[in-house]
Amino acid sequence: MPVSRHIGLVWLLTWIAGICAAAIGRAEVRPQPNLLLITADNLGYGDLRCYNPESSQRTPHLNRLARQGARLTDFYAASPTCTVSRASLLTGRIPQRHGLTEQLAGVKGNYGVGLNPREVLIPQVLKQAPNPYATGCFGKWNIGFAPGSRPTERGFDRFIGHASGNLDYYRHVYRGRHDLYNGTQELHREGEYSTEIFAEAAIEFIRRHSRQRRPWFCYVPFNAPHFPSAANKRPGEPNIWQAPDWAFRACGLSPQESDPERRYRAVVYALDKAIGDLLKVLDEEGVADNTFVFFMSDNGAFRLGRRGLDVGINDPLRSGGVTCWEGGIRVAALARWPGHITPG
Repeated sequence: MPVSRHIGLVWLLTWIAGICAAAIGRAEVRPQPNLLLITADNLGYGDLRCYNPESSQRTPHLNRLARQGARLTDFYAASPTCTVSRASLLTGRIPQRHGLTEQLAGVKGNYGVGLNPREVLIPQVLKQAPNPYATGCFGKWNIGFAPGSRPTERGFDRFIGHASGNLDYYRHVYRGRHDLYNGTQELHREGEYSTEIFAEAAIEFIRRHSRQRRPWFCYVPFNAPHFPSAANKRPGEPNIWQAPDWAFRACGLSPQESDPERRYRAVVYALDKAIGDLLKVLDEEGVADNTFVFFMSDNGAFRLGRRGLDVGINDPLRSGGVTCWEGGIRVAALARWPGHITPG
């Protein structure tokens, strides 16, 4: 049944702490569980049909995940902004404790120190297990990218993603600066859809370490479905929602569709397909039963009245991202761990 208590982010960190304790304390008894942590970017509470049966979004894989595990109906992010929510997620600490209390802004902010380097992140803890975890991050970082602050310098073995809070889905540009990296080096894959790049990299990581029978922690912070930004576009280029042609067609739409809400539908569908591919590889590699899967949105969809941009739905909650109303901090969250979490 749906989990309806106000347990918020503490629920997730309690589970992870328990998993790590089990791995460290009883490694000789059972295999250390794998951890797959997936976040969406500004996804609305009411965008998923498993939360809102009247939603126009097609999300079959997330709906199936909800049936296979627990659907958290009163799950709260630590902040209504991307940077702060992610810093709390990775540290297990509230913003007042870890000190990163504001969204990183602009190139200077996103490429600065960000989160205090003394803060300990989940991957650093998992490296202390008897059989140290392989750790990978694939997607949006957004907590500081100065030397010493980058993912591969903070416990992750592998990183493919971007430093900033948002980027062009195909050109991988943030405010005129190329913003896609493999580790600490720029990665040029212009013309490829970012959601697919991150999913493919995560799948390769999962396959490799599952076949090596090494426990792994895979953090996949997708940039979808974050709204597009005019600052990331070429002069004269329309600031519209971006998705692959196949995603539009799967939603019964033309890639030339002009309605923002319908274009958003294709963005969410492409995200759901990527998540489905991640879940599929767990089955293919025979590790689904030994993998704790957690999905959440970093905060609610923005509802600031910006035409063509604020199309995500937080119903029945009030307002949205960057506000502390329910629509900003109460988010969709799903958990699955066969044999440990009762389905449904």
